[in-house]
Amino acid sequence: MGRRSPLAHAARPTTSARRQVFVNDKVKAVAGSIVLATDASVAPDRVASGYLATTGHTGLRAHLYPEYLARPHVRVVVTELRAVYWGLRTVLGAGPGRPAEVRVDSLQALRYLHGWQRGGTDMPGGGTTPTRAPRAASPAW
Repeated sequence: MGRRSPLAHAARPTTSARRQVFVNDKVKAVAGSIVLATDASVAPDRVASGYLATTGHTGLRAHLYPEYLARPHVRVVVTELRAVYWGLRTVLGAGPGRPAEVRVDSLQALRYLHGWQRGGTDMPGGGTTPTRAPRAASPAW
């Protein structure tokens, strides 16, 4: 068995403080092409995604996404792609015509983005569930 991190034995907080999200609204814009960095996180019953751009825009979203709606791997990819969607929607509206570079940490999401860039229409699996029928139009991510 490998060594455990010293943090594995760190004392746990004893207070039941309510967790809050803090947003720094003083991010400064940088000139040049737009760089958008995104990330996502998935728990059994909820998801969160966020983005940060060199335009100074930031965003953070979290919502319930129960496990029965899609397989766990699909939920991760969909949440990563939603982070890209919300980030691009914001920064391209603010800087139309400027070149943009998107940075993601999910190879599966990157494959979808490259496919869509080439004109592909593939979507992550698991979109049809008993509680949600497929849509003819593109999803409102």
